[in-house]
Amino acid sequence: MKRLFYMCFLALFSDLLISQTPIDDLNWSPDLLINDNFNSMDWQTWRVMHNWWPTKENFTSTHVLTNIIPGLLHLKAEQVNGSPPFYDVGGLITNSTDYPYGYYEIKWQLPDSYGRWLTFWLLGNSGREIDILENVDVSNTQWGSNVHNNSVTPNFHASQDIPYWSDVDVPVNFSTSQNKIGLEWSPGIVIFYLNDVPYKEIWYDNRIPDPSGMALLITPGIDDSPFPNLWTPDYTIIDWVKVWILKRNLVSTIINSNQSLSLYDYALNTSITFQQNVSIPSQQNLTFRATDHITIDGEFTVPAGSGCTFIVHDDVQ
Repeated sequence: MKRLFYMCFLALFSDLLISQTPIDDLNWSPDLLINDNFNSMDWQTWRVMHNWWPTKENFTSTHVLTNIIPGLLHLKAEQVNGSPPFYDVGGLITNSTDYPYGYYEIKWQLPDSYGRWLTFWLLGNSGREIDILENVDVSNTQWGSNVHNNSVTPNFHASQDIPYWSDVDVPVNFSTSQNKIGLEWSPGIVIFYLNDVPYKEIWYDNRIPDPSGMALLITPGIDDSPFPNLWTPDYTIIDWVKVWILKRNLVSTIINSNQSLSLYDYALNTSITFQQNVSIPSQQNLTFRATDHITIDGEFTVPAGSGCTFIVHDDVQ
């Protein structure tokens, strides 16, 4: 029986679908665009964030610290005297504005302090923005993840246009431990992750911002109306920032046996066709990506304990 998949996403699983991140998805390139463990400050990748909220804070390199604990970046926020801005803050933005579709990850611990605006963003021109995390909740157990695109008509704001798109209560406290926040960003879809587990996704055709002119930001700043009892100094502590891109092998591929499956080069293909009898190996979770279609033309088996995900989307470059 022949089955042709033109849909964007199909997941086949027997027990429980395992999350697909670069840890367990062979489609991601092992050569990272960013692989910063902050043993020292890489000023070729980063620069100090510009002061876009000048009445609240002044972003400064003196508060970007790698010498407190080796391998951990400390971004300090500190109240200062005098006229606005009232706070000196360590905030970063990439020098490059050419960050593409990919998987973006930060591992960090947030300060236990009221009145903060803690952000990990992708930001472009014309109001194009993906808020991987922005936290203004005093409990540090709720945050917002959002998508904005003012370059389309009408302007798209996922928090307004998607009914279920709201802040998320999470089972961890960001101020007491290091946690990973991730974003998988492909044409037409964004998926947000907490500690390698997806917690929110959105599919919205061309309303998802394109990657042209996008920079990556870490801005642990001050809320627009900080709480009267906001105390500083405090620190946002970052273990790493990593950015992966998908491997590309834009050819039409036929998988006609378990042996050919074992030799398959996981990457974004033009098309993938499964012929004859193919079975996903036991206790493995595999992802197949193509730009045109994925076809099953034969017996295709996913045994108990294994998982299989099919994703069809445009080229990622």
